[in-house]
Amino acid sequence: MSTFTQDRDLGSLHPKVRQLAERFVAACAAEGIEILITETARSNARQRWLAFRGKSRAGSGGSYHNYGMAFDFVPLVDGQPVWDRGDLWQRAGELGEGAGLEWGGRWDSFPDKPHLQYTGGLSIPDLKRGQRLTEEPEFVAPDWAAEGIAWAEKEGIITQIDGKPMTDFRLAVILHNFAKKIGKA
Repeated sequence: MSTFTQDRDLGSLHPKVRQLAERFVAACAAEGIEILITETARSNARQRWLAFRGKSRAGSGGSYHNYGMAFDFVPLVDGQPVWDRGDLWQRAGELGEGAGLEWGGRWDSFPDKPHLQYTGGLSIPDLKRGQRLTEEPEFVAPDWAAEGIAWAEKEGIITQIDGKPMTDFRLAVILHNFAKKIGKA
């Protein structure tokens, strides 16, 4: 990718931010608002270029885009970007906030309606000093698993659902609990 090319891939975002972005897009879709992601991660060179053109609130000092913690979007109507529909921007911004993101449309100076970010309490100077977002995406069990999870918890087969990867140890405990349940242990 060229230094000045816009990255639109949600996979370029920090995993926690990607999860929040996916929630945002899904919430918009649920309300019939089609969203186009226009930019995710951004190089320092692109950030400087945008600052030079006056297109970046963060100026050349950096942006959460540089750390995969921000993305830009635009609502679409009939597949076309819509920049002048305040009602769509307002609702999309509210849905972004509902997903756990900060919406640039609420900023007093230099409102940035296309911008959503998640800082995790870190400032740009923190990030420049090498601090990084350490939060992991939250585990949310898919709807199709709810009945099985509820049964396994009720029966004492699974005692902790936390979304962490399955290990041999955890599997052994689950199998042992199940074997006790059916009288085989």
